[in-house]
Amino acid sequence: MRLFVACLLPEEIRERLSLVQEAAGQVSGLKWVERSNLHVTLKFLGEVREASAGKVERALGFAGAPRAFTLAIRGTGAFPNTRVPRVVWAGICGGQDELASLARSAEAALLPYGFEREKRPFSPHITLARAREGQIASGLSEALAGPADRDFGRFIVEEYCLMRSELLPAGPMYTVLRRYALSG
Repeated sequence: MRLFVACLLPEEIRERLSLVQEAAGQVSGLKWVERSNLHVTLKFLGEVREASAGKVERALGFAGAPRAFTLAIRGTGAFPNTRVPRVVWAGICGGQDELASLARSAEAALLPYGFEREKRPFSPHITLARAREGQIASGLSEALAGPADRDFGRFIVEEYCLMRSELLPAGPMYTVLRRYALSG
């Protein structure tokens, strides 16, 4: 099964982000993430044998999670840039340190089970769209000009989740396998 660790977003934040997606929907060459699937990824695990999933669940329960914290969502952009995007994102402008600490804790808890440390530095964001292979997303800079500094809201992160991703013809379907409460 395909697994990842994430912080889920409240409905009102997902709704605000989906308005950006709708406004930029005319940009061809992008595959937009379904509103219900919008989240902050802490660690992508990839394919995990079903027999090992229980170990992953238990390990994350001992991740030494920090206290609950406030996460603020603001602005949009693209990796590596809006002229030739691979990923269109919404930014995190508050709670980055706590989010990075949570990602490090999850990663450390999973090291004994063969999950390697990320080679790239943790870059907290919410993926709004991915470029379709071989296609050019023209007009993205213009479409994101308005929401580039837009405030999408803030919320208290009280938990993180182990998620399952099933790749279906209509797009991925995410299922929460286990929730982990943050202290405080």
